[in-house]
Amino acid sequence: MLYLFRGFLGFTGFKKDSKDNSGEKKPPPMEPAALMTARYGLSDAGRKGQSILISPCRRLSVVTDSLARVVLFDNELGIAVRMWKGYRDAQCAWLSVEDDVSKKRHHSTASRVALLLVLYAPKRGCIDIFAMQQGPKVASFTVSRTGR
Repeated sequence: MLYLFRGFLGFTGFKKDSKDNSGEKKPPPMEPAALMTARYGLSDAGRKGQSILISPCRRLSVVTDSLARVVLFDNELGIAVRMWKGYRDAQCAWLSVEDDVSKKRHHSTASRVALLLVLYAPKRGCIDIFAMQQGPKVASFTVSRTGR
């Protein structure tokens, strides 16, 4: 019966050597590792980065380090834009705030969005909020030193 369908729709029959080896898949061959160099960097032997947080727009990053500093980086230009000192064990967050006033005035769907950086310094017991990129400190709050 198999010979009747040979050649029909490209069917050529079964090979004698073919067995169901679906459980025994061979991994693809590994390519050798390629050496990658850092495109940007901050040369400081004593500095060790502790955390990095990328902004929602992906243009900015904030890095906390072992020297009680918070560094703001421009990802596209590869430069350190701003540095804050005295933020040991700092925790950072990005906050995006829409401008409601521009919506009411112009009745448009497009509104301005402000990007804010929130820095929590547990050793000092304060939360500082900065406007990005080179904006001023917007607000500062005193909080519990045991918070998160």
